[in-house]
Amino acid sequence: MKKKLIFSITPVLFLLLLIGATELWLRAQPRTIQEAEFVFFTEFKISRWRYLNKLRGRLLIDQVLRTEPNSTHIEPPEANRPPFDRVPYPYEVHYNNFGFRDQDFDINTKERKRVLLLGDSVSFGKGVTLDERYSSLIQQERPDLEVWNLGLQGCTAECMARLLDEHIMAFNPDIMIIQASGNDIDQTLWNVATSKQISAMSVEALRWVRSYRVLEYWVQKQGKEGLQVQLDQAHTATQKRYGPDIHKLFSWAESKEIPIISLNLPFAYGYHYGEHQSRICEGYKETCSSNIRFVFSTEQPPQEYRTKEYIDFVQATAQEFSVKEGTINNIFLYRNSFHDVCHLSPWGHRQVADKLLIALKDL
Repeated sequence: MKKKLIFSITPVLFLLLLIGATELWLRAQPRTIQEAEFVFFTEFKISRWRYLNKLRGRLLIDQVLRTEPNSTHIEPPEANRPPFDRVPYPYEVHYNNFGFRDQDFDINTKERKRVLLLGDSVSFGKGVTLDERYSSLIQQERPDLEVWNLGLQGCTAECMARLLDEHIMAFNPDIMIIQASGNDIDQTLWNVATSKQISAMSVEALRWVRSYRVLEYWVQKQGKEGLQVQLDQAHTATQKRYGPDIHKLFSWAESKEIPIISLNLPFAYGYHYGEHQSRICEGYKETCSSNIRFVFSTEQPPQEYRTKEYIDFVQATAQEFSVKEGTINNIFLYRNSFHDVCHLSPWGHRQVADKLLIALKDL
């Protein structure tokens, strides 16, 4: 009986020893670019989906639109999120008389062409001062225009369509700049993943995978948990979910003969998250006069944008996840233009402003 028991558990023990030895060996090896990419994308999903799960109620459109006019507060650094998914600096936020982060709007007087900018936390200027945002830079260089920034944190295309009814019509714009929201693809991916419309592991399963290099290696080789693969899968759902809202904005502008500049920005790793809006823009040739698919510089920023207090999120990410900076640097094509994987640094805002200034010349 004992011999049978020994013979029956020996293969199991051997397998466990083999797995343990493989785990130790893998931990001693430097990660390849593909493995570092998998670590980042997995941690990105864990961070974003935990965040979205926690804020599920606050992501309702009514909550996003509910700001406090004529108020000022300091946004603190987001300490409990990984370095690639947090803005590391405190910054001041002042809401104007209509509850937007901008100078007060005077809707009763109009002496110049009025440009309305719609967008998410990127246009809102998360992590930068009011004067560093690309809307403010445009205003400084084009005093012949009124540039009103209606960007809101957490805003989606649905949120922008609500702004059309609640504010935009009354604001009487001459030109509209619509920054495609990263929240569209972000929240759609989270929604289709958690509702099992696409094949994706849960946050708990992903955290378990990240605990063991053997599991990481196996899942990565399967190729099913890559964020970009899932983003591609989610694009159809994003178009279906937010397409009607984008059409509503474009159709209204078309009826009023208001030109639109469509702005499709990438994440810091190069993936453009506004393809659904760009495709719709192509169907409004007369109205959507400029369809910008933006590409940031990969060069070092000018000296005036290299400040002592600057925190490099790529360097911080490499340290936190024990990955060589040179390896993970290959993932983030535009590290010098971002505070984190989503939000622009002052240098990033400067580049966007320069591109938009060119587009505005002919309008």
